[in-house]
Amino acid sequence: MNRPLHSVLLQGFYNPLQGQANEDACISCPANAGTAGPGSGSINDCVCNAGYYNAGADNASTPIECKICPLGTYCSFTGSTLRNLTLQPGWWRVNVESEKVCMLPDDLIA
Repeated sequence: MNRPLHSVLLQGFYNPLQGQANEDACISCPANAGTAGPGSGSINDCVCNAGYYNAGADNASTPIECKICPLGTYCSFTGSTLRNLTLQPGWWRVNVESEKVCMLPDDLIA
């Protein structure tokens, strides 16, 4: 008996092919990424694990590239992206596209 495609996919894997109902058709999400649950049909269902952010989120040729979160940011949840990195108090960056996070000088911290 053939099981439906999405019943054989494990969490952390996806299958972009139509009608493939076996585990051999599953593709692992990129390093430091997973899926919210089983049964994903696209690499776009892969999200970065906690402690990592997706540096390729706005780049169509690299839909997911998980990098370790920089010092001075909070990303203790899955699905962080460069654009939504939350800064810790006393840290700044030029804009939401910047990967560089800097500590404010002591005389500027209130």
